[in-house]
Amino acid sequence: MTINAALFAQAGEALFGLEWKQSLADLIEMDVRRVRRIAKAAREGLDYPVNESLGPVLAGHLKERARSAQAQSIEAERLAKLLE
Repeated sequence: MTINAALFAQAGEALFGLEWKQSLADLIEMDVRRVRRIAKAAREGLDYPVNESLGPVLAGHLKERARSAQAQSIEAERLAKLLE
């Protein structure tokens, strides 16, 4: 799938929450001003060119985040059972 401003912004928020722009810029080594411009375009429903190579990069980070979240969830459940 082709990456666009909306997908870029959704990925950033999924990785880092509502204050995602600086953290995502640091992660992918992109100027934060460009990340903010992409985010603004996404909010306004505008098209903004996003480098196609970022799609697989973001996908990899999202998959790793999902694996980490799953492991944290399992550990939280285990600890909750011990504390009940």
